[in-house]
Amino acid sequence: MGLEIFLRRCPTPPMSDAYLSVDLGGTSLRMALLDEEGTFLAQQVLSSDLVRTGEGLIKVLSQEAELFRFRAEKIDAEIRGMALGIPGLVDSGRGVVRQSPHFPEWRDVPLREALQSALPFPVVMENDANQAALGEAWKGAGREWPSFILLTLGTGVGGGVILDGKIFHGPNGFAGEMGHIVLERRGLPGA
Repeated sequence: MGLEIFLRRCPTPPMSDAYLSVDLGGTSLRMALLDEEGTFLAQQVLSSDLVRTGEGLIKVLSQEAELFRFRAEKIDAEIRGMALGIPGLVDSGRGVVRQSPHFPEWRDVPLREALQSALPFPVVMENDANQAALGEAWKGAGREWPSFILLTLGTGVGGGVILDGKIFHGPNGFAGEMGHIVLERRGLPGA
């Protein structure tokens, strides 16, 4: 029996789905390859100094996504999408970073569109605290609560609101953003 006939009789096992989760913080860029159950398959931590501009983030994420794609292939998985959490005011519906306290030059940056052009899979964007709250609702302390508020404390202050099992963005799209409450009209912006 020839190799061609043998290969037709021995189908390749189906690839499992994997997802890339990215958390951009004030000091670090954390990336993880996850399976459908949320199990970590691989992870990488880089300095946020590498991605101070939108162009820098796109370049680094493109390079790292390629490395994660190779890692996924080694375990017979295929990356189906990326979830990107960014600190600050993120219009997740439009995929635009309105403003970020750690990246002051980022104003109304259409980041999702640029990433979609550079990456071979879909990208969703969300405020990092909202993304953390959604993770807690799925796998963490919020599993038993349909509605809750999560407070994040790191290089900044943030918050995410889960209402009836979904992220609550509020009428202006930025509910939960405690780190961006104006306390003094002429005071420092951000947290």
